[in-house]
Amino acid sequence: MTAVLVSLSQSQNEADSIGSKTVELDEVVVKAALVKHDSRSDEYVLTSELCQGAASVYEVLSRLPGVVYNNIGNTVSVRMDRNVLIEVDGVQVPSEYLQALPLSRISRIQIVYAPSARYTTEGIRYVINVKLKNDFVGHDLYIGNYTMISAGDNNGSDIVANEQPKIQYIYSGEKFDVTAGYGYGTIHWNYPISYSRNYTGIASVNTADAGPKSPNDHNGTNSHAANIGIDWQIAPYHILSLRGMYHNDRINHESVYNAALKEFQNDSDTDYRETSIESSEADNISAAAYYQGVFHNGWSIYSALGYDRLRDNLRSAYSGLNVYSVNRHRNTKDYIRGELDLNYSFNDAMALNFGYRGIWNNYKTFNRDNNQLLSKYEDNRHNGYAFFDWSFANSLLLHIGTGVESIHNNSFNSKRDWLNFLPQTTVTWQPSENVQLMGEYTARMEYPSLYQVSASPAFIDQWLIQTGNPQLTPSRCQTVSLQATFFDALILGAEYVHSSNSITDWYEKSDGNRYLKTFTNARNREFRTVAAYEWTITKGLTWNNIIQWQWQEIAGHGLANHASNLSWNSNMEYWIKPIELLVKVEYSREMQKIPLLQGWQQFGQDLWQLSLRKTFINNSLSVSLNYVPPIHIGVRTAQKSCIETPSLNLSQNLNLRTYDNLLMLRIEWRFNKGRNKQRQVQQYEFDSEQKQDKGLL
Repeated sequence: MTAVLVSLSQSQNEADSIGSKTVELDEVVVKAALVKHDSRSDEYVLTSELCQGAASVYEVLSRLPGVVYNNIGNTVSVRMDRNVLIEVDGVQVPSEYLQALPLSRISRIQIVYAPSARYTTEGIRYVINVKLKNDFVGHDLYIGNYTMISAGDNNGSDIVANEQPKIQYIYSGEKFDVTAGYGYGTIHWNYPISYSRNYTGIASVNTADAGPKSPNDHNGTNSHAANIGIDWQIAPYHILSLRGMYHNDRINHESVYNAALKEFQNDSDTDYRETSIESSEADNISAAAYYQGVFHNGWSIYSALGYDRLRDNLRSAYSGLNVYSVNRHRNTKDYIRGELDLNYSFNDAMALNFGYRGIWNNYKTFNRDNNQLLSKYEDNRHNGYAFFDWSFANSLLLHIGTGVESIHNNSFNSKRDWLNFLPQTTVTWQPSENVQLMGEYTARMEYPSLYQVSASPAFIDQWLIQTGNPQLTPSRCQTVSLQATFFDALILGAEYVHSSNSITDWYEKSDGNRYLKTFTNARNREFRTVAAYEWTITKGLTWNNIIQWQWQEIAGHGLANHASNLSWNSNMEYWIKPIELLVKVEYSREMQKIPLLQGWQQFGQDLWQLSLRKTFINNSLSVSLNYVPPIHIGVRTAQKSCIETPSLNLSQNLNLRTYDNLLMLRIEWRFNKGRNKQRQVQQYEFDSEQKQDKGLL
C-alpha cells in the first residue's frame, strides 16, 4: 500500500512526520514523546517497545488506551463502541490485509476521535488510521492458519472447531501498489440448548437439558473469500484506486431436541423428536473505484463509485410431531453508491467540508420453487452535507454543520418518503499536553438489514413462524457524548443515545393457532459511562482495564422495558525479554442483557484467556496459543432469553461451558523482498448484511 492522503478538513495542519522523538536512557523509553495529540486525534509512534511480542497490527491496537481487540470474534472496539472503521493510509482494507501487514512497514497509528463528515454522517464514531513508513518497494507474502481445538471434548464429535488458512500478497511500487489474497474457513461449532414454550390455551413444549458433551445445536460454515486492490499514483497527491471482493458462504444450522408436548385441549402428554434446519448458500461480490487528490490552492477532493451484489439461497425445514415443512427462498441485494466529498481550507484555522452521497439499495425475496416475488424493499437515499471547522492554536476545535437526507422507499405494496435534518456539533479542547476534552452531538440515519425486511418464512415449531417485516422504517439516531483523557492513561466518558425507530423483535398471535416472530420499530434510549486505564507496572509488564456501565430502554406498542449491564475487559501482559516470550492473561465480561418490548435476551459471553506468543527466524514466523481455562469465577455460563406475552411465553438456555478448555492456535509466516523508497490514498465501505446472532464465535 502507500502513504496517507488526508482530507484537509480532518487533518489540515498535520506535519509530514512526527519524527523520531523517542528518548532512550539505558533502554528505558520515555513514553510521553511517543504520542502526538491534536484537537481531533491521538497519534502513536510504533516503537520496538509497543510492538514487542506482537504478531499483527490488531495486537498492537489492543495495547492502545481504550482499544479492545476480541481475538475470537476478530472485532475491534474503541471505548467499548464498535462503530469503528480501520484504514491503512486512509483506505479501508480487508481484514486479511490488516492481518498480513508486517509491523515493520508501519510508522504510526492514529485514532481519530472527531472524524470528518464523510464518516460521521454514516454513524462511524471512531477511525483508526494505520500509517505506513513509505520507505519500501518490493513484495510481501503472508501465509497463515488459525485453528480452534475443543480440547475438552465439549464440541461433540468436532474436535477441530475452526480452521482458517489464508494467503495475502502485497506489492509496493513507485507508482503502483497491488494487493491480492484468498482465505478459506471451515467452522463446526455445536451448542447445548434447551427451551420452554407455552402457547396459552393450546399447548406447552419443554425440551430436555443438553450438556457440552452432547450438544444439540449444530452450526457448520464453509467460506471462501478473495480480495484484490490496485492503487495508482497518477500524479503527486492524486490517487486512483480499484477494490474488489468476493465472498462465498455455505452455512448449515441444525437443531435437534427431545421434546415433551402437553396439549391443553385434550389433556394429553407426548414425547417426540423435533428437528429444524436452516441453510444458506450466499455469493457476495463488491467492487469500487475511487479518486482522491489534494490541490495546492487549498482544495481537496474525494470521490467514489461502488456496487455490491448479494444472492442468498435459503432453505428452512422443520420436522416435529405430525408436522413436516420445507421452505425455499432467495434473498437478493443490489446496492449502488456514489459519493463526492470536497474540502476547502481558508487558512490554518478555518476549513469548509461539503459533499453529496447517493445510494440505491434494493432488497428482494423470491420463492425459489415458482420464482414468485414475496417482498421488495427499495431505498433511494440522497444526502447532502456542509460543515465548518474552526481551530485555534491546534488546541481548540469547533466542528459544526448539518446533513440533509432525503429517502424514498418503495416496498411491495407501499411508497414512503422521509426528509431528515442531521446536524452535528463537536468541540474538542486540549488545555495542556496531558488533558484532552471533547463534547459532541450527532444525528444520523439507521436502516433495516436484509434479513429484517425479508418475507422468507421459517418454522420454529408447529405453531411459531419467523419472518421479516417489509414495513420497517428507517430510524433517526441522536447521540450526545462527553469524553476526557488524562496523561495518555486515563479515559472517562459518558454518552446518551436516542433512536426514534430502532428495530427490535416482536411476537404476535396470527390466524388460528399460529404465532409470528418478526420485527417492529420502537423507541430506544441508552445511557452509558466508560472508564479506561492503562498502567505500566514495570518494564515489560502492563495492565489495561476498560469498564462500562450501560442502561437501555425500549418502548413501543404501549409497552416498555429496560435493562442495565456492567461490562469489563482487563488484561495483563508480560514480556519476558531473555526468551522473547509474551504472556498475557485476560478477563472479559461482555455478556449483555438486551431489553425487548416483550422480554429480554442476552448477547455475548464472558471468558478467561491465557495467551502465549513467540516469534522465530528474525520475527518472520509467529506462533500464538490462546487457552480458555474452565474458570467460572465472574463468568456467566449460560446465555438466556425470555419472552412474555398474554398468549405466548418463551425461554431459552444456551450452555456456554462448551468453551471450556478451548485452544486457539495461530501460525503466521511473513516473507518480504525489496528496497527502500517513498510515496501516497482513501476509503470506502458497503452496508453490512451480517445477521445479528448470539454474539458468540
